[in-house]
Amino acid sequence: MSASEGLLVPADVDERTGHHSYTFTQVEQAMPITLLRGTGMSVKLVGRALDEPSAPE
Repeated sequence: MSASEGLLVPADVDERTGHHSYTFTQVEQAMPITLLRGTGMSVKLVGRALDEPSAPE
């Protein structure tokens, strides 16, 4: 998952090294993203699921 995919934008990016830093809240948000992506769900569908968790497919 990357910022370019739009699911989880880093809180900070070190311009010199490119190292991404995330807040504790963002790490918590990454957990369901990782779980859903692990099922083979596309980035687009994961984003939709996160935006509308109760919407039917």
